Amino acid sequence: MMRKFLVTALMVALFGSMSLPVPVVAQTAGAIGSPVPFYSVDGNQIGTITINEVVDPFEEFDTYYEPQRGYHYVAIDLTVANGSQRPIEVDPYDLVMVDSDGFVSNGSSMSLNSESTATLLEYTDALAPGTEASGLVVFEAFSGTSISRILFSPNFDVTTTIADLRTEQVAAGTPVSIVGSSGSEIARVTINGVGDPFDAYDDYSAPPRGSRYVAVDVTVANLSNSTLSTSPSSFYATDDLGFLLDQPWVTTTDPGLVSFDYLDLAPGEEQRGLVYFQVLEGIPIVQIVYGDGYSRSSVVADLALGAPALAAQPTAVPVPSSPDCEGLVAWGSGLLTRLLSANALIATFEDVEPADLDPVALREASAQFETLAQETRDSNPPVAAVALNTFFADQFFEVLADATEQIAIALENNDPASAQVAIDMAETAMAAFEGEGEASVLLEQLETACPNEIDQLNNL
Repeated sequence: MMRKFLVTALMVALFGSMSLPVPVVAQTAGAIGSPVPFYSVDGNQIGTITINEVVDPFEEFDTYYEPQRGYHYVAIDLTVANGSQRPIEVDPYDLVMVDSDGFVSNGSSMSLNSESTATLLEYTDALAPGTEASGLVVFEAFSGTSISRILFSPNFDVTTTIADLRTEQVAAGTPVSIVGSSGSEIARVTINGVGDPFDAYDDYSAPPRGSRYVAVDVTVANLSNSTLSTSPSSFYATDDLGFLLDQPWVTTTDPGLVSFDYLDLAPGEEQRGLVYFQVLEGIPIVQIVYGDGYSRSSVVADLALGAPALAAQPTAVPVPSSPDCEGLVAWGSGLLTRLLSANALIATFEDVEPADLDPVALREASAQFETLAQETRDSNPPVAAVALNTFFADQFFEVLADATEQIAIALENNDPASAQVAIDMAETAMAAFEGEGEASVLLEQLETACPNEIDQLNNL
C-alpha cells in the first residue's frame, strides 16, 4: 500500500471526498408473472416490467446463430409498461441475467428461425405513456447452471430485480461460496454483522445532511491456488428501490474496528474488516452483493432476514517497526486532523468566482493555515517522520498561508497578475506530491522505515 494513509489524507485535504463510480446491482424482488415497478433516479415510478415466461433452453434460433460450445440459449418473455407521463426508452440490452454461479450475461444478438412465432423485444426511444412493449430477450447461458436473477439496469444509478429465481435467500452470517470460471471454489465471503446506523465516526467524516452510515463487517477467504485481490469496492449494496449506495470515506473513532483494505491475499489467507455505505434516512439497505457487477454478481446477504450487530474485531498488539517510529500513529492521526481542517478552509472558496472572493475571508483563512503550520511544527514527530513533518509545516501549510494572503492583497489592489503568482505558488507546493516530487519521496521513505505503523494508520 503505497503511502495510502498520508496520500489519502492529502487528497481529502485538497479535493474533498469523492465517490468512485461503481457498477449497479439489484434489490431483492420479483417473481414470474408479477409486474415489478422500476424508478427514475429521483425515485419516481416510471412503469413496470413483467416476466411472462422463461424458456430454458430456447431452441427457436436461426442456425447461423448457434450458441457457442458449452452454452445454450435462454429466452425471457417480458412486457414493459410505461406508467409515466412522458415517453420512455426501452432497450433489450438493459436486461441482465445472473446465473447460479454468480456470473453475469448480457442479451445476445441473434435471429429467430423461420418457423418461430415469437417476437424479439425491439429497441424504442419513445414508448408512449400508457402503452406497452412485449417480446423476447435472449441470453447465452453456461450449460449446467440455472438462472438466479434477472436484472433491469437502465443506467448507473439504479437497477431493479425483475425476477429472483433463487431457491432461498442468503442470511447474514452464512458463508457464501464464490466460484471461478473453472467451476471450482476460489473464495468464501461472509457478512459477519451490520451496524445500522453506524455512529462511530469523527466530525470530519460525518454523513451529509439527511443521510446515515451503515457499516458492514465482512470476511473474504482466498480458497484458490493464486493471489486474490480484495478491496471495499468488491462489495455493493442497494436500497429497497434498487438504488446503488455510495461508499463514503469514513474515519472511525472506535479503535476496535478495522476497515476492509485493498489487499492481495495469498492462497489460504483471509481479510476481515468494515465496508461503509451511505444511505438516506428512513430508507432500508436490503441487499449486499460481492463482485464487480459487470462479470460477477453474487448476493452475500439479504438483509430482510436480519443481521447480527457489529462486534469488536480482534486486533493484533502493535509492534514498533523500529525505535525511530515510536509515536508515529499518534503523530499521523494529528496530521490527518490538520489536513481535514485545511480541507474545510479550502471548501469555503470552492464554487466562488474570483471576482467574488472576499479579501477578509482570505486573510482569516491565511491565519488559520498559519496556525496549522505552527501546530505541525509543535507536533513532536518521531525521528522517522521529522523530514516529512517539516515539509508539511513549511512547504505546505505555510505556503497555503502565504498564497491566500497574497491573493487577498492582489484582490484589494486589483492586480490579477500578482494573484496568479500566488496561485502558482500554491500549485507548486501541491506538485511536490506528484511523481518523484519531494513529498512523494518522503512518504515512500516513511512507509519503508515504518511499515507496521503505516498499516495501523491505514486501518484507522
